[in-house]
Amino acid sequence: MEFEPLKELLERFSFNSRSLGVSLSACTLPETGMATFTLEEGKMEFGMGLHGEAGIKKVDIMTADETAVTILDLLIADLPFKSGDEVIALVNGYGSTTRMEMFIVMKKIHEYLAEKNMSIYASELGEFCTSQEMAGISISLIKIDKEIKKYYDMAADSPGYVKMAKK
Repeated sequence: MEFEPLKELLERFSFNSRSLGVSLSACTLPETGMATFTLEEGKMEFGMGLHGEAGIKKVDIMTADETAVTILDLLIADLPFKSGDEVIALVNGYGSTTRMEMFIVMKKIHEYLAEKNMSIYASELGEFCTSQEMAGISISLIKIDKEIKKYYDMAADSPGYVKMAKK
């Protein structure tokens, strides 16, 4: 593949991707075991970065379903995603979030996007980018087209991500 078409593909993929996270606790520094920031008991922060970068709002702890809907509404409005779009949905755990909690969030993503008449081409769930001992998740939505699907369906094998080719 020549450089310009590859650049165009990657720019389109990037432009059609949105991510937002929520944190329920701080991460700790491996050297000291000290927390990198503080979050009041019973609070969660939307938009907080993996390393303690300030978020967009602090709220009282919400249910997993309420949290997923809040994030999805912000992501959908930002692109904007619309009815009929096909997406890849990704749930990333920040380090101390259990897989069960991530599956609960993913279930709500599937239900909510179906209500919005958006179809999920593929779901990804795991710890792709973490911070030590941090509780929380991020949700990413990637609007896809035929060309992006072609490359997504290929096998991938790296230290942080492995996927079989889709046939």
